[in-house]
Amino acid sequence: QRDPEDFITYRLHPKPFCLFFHESAQFVSCDPLRETRIVLDELSGGFQVRMSYRSGWPDGLDLANVLGESAPREVKSGMTLAGPHRADVDLRINGQSCAATLSRGQAKVLASALMLAQADAIADTGRRKAIFLIDDIGAELDAKHRKRLLEALLRRSCQVLATAVEPPEADALARCRDTA
Repeated sequence: QRDPEDFITYRLHPKPFCLFFHESAQFVSCDPLRETRIVLDELSGGFQVRMSYRSGWPDGLDLANVLGESAPREVKSGMTLAGPHRADVDLRINGQSCAATLSRGQAKVLASALMLAQADAIADTGRRKAIFLIDDIGAELDAKHRKRLLEALLRRSCQVLATAVEPPEADALARCRDTA
């Protein structure tokens, strides 16, 4: 039986942006910023986002050592201080946090771009396509952006289960039926 610490370090990957396929114990690296920019241009045709990754431990230090050294402080404070679960992605536009800058519609476009970029990365492996579950697909989006999102989903030939307060435009619905 494997030591739990070995299991944790065995599963970690040194590159911050990668996808892990459990069945084959295989990492697939991707460049989420490049892929997100491509999809963001597809959806918005507009704003530029700067994305940076912050690991959950100090740069340049070995995670196993950091975990070992922080264990006494973690026990004393009753919370974890370092590890992959403390990692974060910082999204900025014009130097300001996206959370503070974007409208709700822009935030939905950005979130959709991140999900579509992830789906593209998974599809690029040739293993499988994404399934999207979207609640109120049109909420916060004007007609132009709603159409762009639907078209982006159609181009990916993925399965989409979505709810909507308003029915989609007739031409989008017809294209969905044609691809089914």
